[in-house]
Formats: sequence, C-alpha cells, structure tokens
Amino acid sequence: MKKAAGYYFKIVLAWMVTIVFACYFLSLLVKQIGNDKEVAGVNSQSIGMATVYDDVMSKDDAELDDEGKAEKRVVSAFEQIRKGSIKDALPFISEIEQNQYLINNKPSIREYFMDFSKWYETYKELERYYNMTINERLETTEPTFSKGIQAFIKSGACESYFGDKKSTYASLVPYQQFKLMNKLFNHISEDLKDSFIKKHTGAEVYKAYIDNFIDGKESLSDEDGNVICGYIYASFVGLRKNFANADAEPEALNALNTEIEKFQEHSKWKDDLKADGGKLSVPSTYLRIARTRIHERIDCIESDNPIPVIGLLVEAYKKGTRNYSEKYNLDPYTGWDN
Repeated sequence: MKKAAGYYFKIVLAWMVTIVFACYFLSLLVKQIGNDKEVAGVNSQSIGMATVYDDVMSKDDAELDDEGKAEKRVVSAFEQIRKGSIKDALPFISEIEQNQYLINNKPSIREYFMDFSKWYETYKELERYYNMTINERLETTEPTFSKGIQAFIKSGACESYFGDKKSTYASLVPYQQFKLMNKLFNHISEDLKDSFIKKHTGAEVYKAYIDNFIDGKESLSDEDGNVICGYIYASFVGLRKNFANADAEPEALNALNTEIEKFQEHSKWKDDLKADGGKLSVPSTYLRIARTRIHERIDCIESDNPIPVIGLLVEAYKKGTRNYSEKYNLDPYTGWDN
C-alpha cells in the first residue's frame, strides 16, 4: 500500500513540476513577444498589420460587407507591395480604383493607390529610356513623375485609413520605390549616375523617409538600415559639384561625417549600426567605409599634394573644380536585397 502511495505521489509531483515549468516558459515567451520591438524587420505594429491581414483574408467576399471587401483589396495590394510583387499588386489596385465604397467613403486611399499605379507606369517608361542608346535618348524626352517618392512619404492617406498603423503601412510603398530606383540606378552608365541620384533620389528624399518612419524607433530593421545608407550615399553624391570656395568642401564633408557618427552612436540604435560591428552588419559596414572615405578625402584636400586630375590643371582643381578619384570615392550602397 505504501509503495502504491509513493508511486502516485511521484506521478502527482512530476505533473506539478511539468505544469510549473510550462507556465514559466510560457511567461518568458509572452514577455519576449512584448519586448521585441523589432525582429527581422517586423515591429510591434507589423503584428497589428498581420492581424488585419489575417482577419480580412480569412473570409470570402460573400461573408464581407462593402467596407470589408474594400479593405480586403487594400490589404491585399499592400501585402503584394510589401513582398516587392508590384505586378501582382496592380490587379488589386485596379479593383480599388473602381471600388464604389472607397469612391464614396475613403477617396484618399483610392487616390494614393492610383498615384502609385501612375508612378509605376512612369518608372517602367524611365527604365526603357535608360536602356536606349545615347542617340535614342537625345531624340526622346525623359519621362518625369507627376508625384515623386517624397509625395508618398508625406501622404496622410495611410494614416487616415489605418489609424495608428501608419508606420507599418505608409512606409511600404516608398521603400519599394527606393528599391526600384536603386535597381535601375545599378544598370545605367556611370556618366549618368550622379544626375540620376540628384534628380530622382536625392538626400532630401531619404531624409524625409527617415524623419517620418525611422526617427523614434527603439531599434532598426534591415530596411531602415538600407534607407540610412541610401541617404549617406545620396548626400555624398550631392557634394560632387564645383565649390566657389574650395575651403567649403572639407567643411561639408566634416558635416556629413558628423551625421554618420550620430547614426552610429544613436542612444537607441547604437547596437544596430555601431562602427565596430553592428547587428545590421551590411549597413554598419557601409557607414564605417563611408567615414573612412570621407577622412581620406579631407586629408587629401588639406595636404599640399592634391589628387592629380588627368586633363585638368592643378590650379583649376585648387579653385574648386572637383573630380573624385576612384580611390577616394564612395561606392553606391548595394545592400537593398539583403
């Protein structure tokens, strides 16, 4: 009898221990989910986005009212854009354009998608333009966007439609626009690269994205790191012009160096982008290289032996004619697909 009692006691004890450990690990899991502000580019607001997506997409159209059907198209379009499947998003955008509920009740989100559809059409035209020969381009007018990326960054359409989920949804379109423009940039000839950056994706456009979607975050995603590096490269390109006063060049480069340092030592992001190996390895490495190039360039300018420029007189160089030697140049950022 005593043996049986001891046996049952051990079983009960084992179950109690199992339950205690299960509760402990469950509490750790819940705490981890609550504390993780951003993992692999998914932040707490992305969880809300996934909830909306699952709730709408789990139902057939027959189960949804007009508002639900409209939301299903909107969420579906955003989901395809998030994945970079722009062609797959276009049919949903076409349905959004014709959706009577959105026409009557939510015109701003409808216009937002219509503008993006037009932007993408112009992008494809621009892609064809830069694939032309020089002679063909001379006979053709370069396509221009009716609304640039900055217009989508500053649009309040997503905020009014999704409320507090603005930073989740509103950044999807401009981020994919940056990716597309950088993809095109990598396929155009070297002599067109600087003018392309200044015309389409200048530093001010990246800065608008940072101000709207990155500032205030507790930690950075890969996408955030890509945009920051795009901003630094565009800023570097923006310095490639003639200065009336050659002394202005080191000053401008020092200002850019200080800005990179602020990203690296940011109170909340320093572990993501720190110079000695941040969590975002590709962006942090690029920022470290950018600072090295800037220091080398400043040292060269301030030395008595400036970089020899083939075909240009040294005196012309000293007066402000700028020509970046490849050795001191900053390569474009290519980590968009990482």
